[in-house]
Amino acid sequence: MPHTIKYNPETRMIESWTYGEFTLDEVREALAEFAVLIKEHGCSLMLNDYHDAIPKFTAAEIYSMPAIIAEIFASHGISVHQLKRAFVTTREIKGFLFFETVTVNQGQNTRVFHDMDEARNWLLMK
Repeated sequence: MPHTIKYNPETRMIESWTYGEFTLDEVREALAEFAVLIKEHGCSLMLNDYHDAIPKFTAAEIYSMPAIIAEIFASHGISVHQLKRAFVTTREIKGFLFFETVTVNQGQNTRVFHDMDEARNWLLMK
């Protein structure tokens, strides 16, 4: 899973771009990178661009993701409930909507968008 993760000081967000196919194991690796930047910059806003990504998850893996995400962040001393995460995808990726549902049902502040500007605006709303 080729990806780029960086802190943007102008927007005060951690931004990421994912390209090509990716699996749950690769998501775990990326979450550790996110955790380092969250701690380093005291940032709680995450903007994730998946326009060029192809997720390779089963429904069971998607269903387990909120717990995995919470566990990885907790291992770095971060409460996932303090984070606000926006995922921007193409309209064809239905798995992200299921991910949004199960994540929100676990009390995490996550939303899926199809437009980068809408996602940024939602992240910046108090």
